[in-house]
Amino acid sequence: EPLALRVDGAEWTVVMRTPGHDLELAVGLLWAEGVITDPADIASVLRCEDAPEDQAIDVRRSAAAQARPPPARTLLSS
Repeated sequence: EPLALRVDGAEWTVVMRTPGHDLELAVGLLWAEGVITDPADIASVLRCEDAPEDQAIDVRRSAAAQARPPPARTLLSS
């Protein structure tokens, strides 16, 4: 099933996945892409209530992480 990933409320990517461990998948993908580099970069990881059937996750970054320029996409997922 598709899973939309949002970073700080903004659409970031959609991945296909087998449902289960979605929060961990979101955090792992953001780490692999360099969007987060430390556990302290994460302020919250929540399911988006406005998406149907738990098909969206929003990862909110800490103020320090938001202050860093975003890395170039490596296109780990497409």
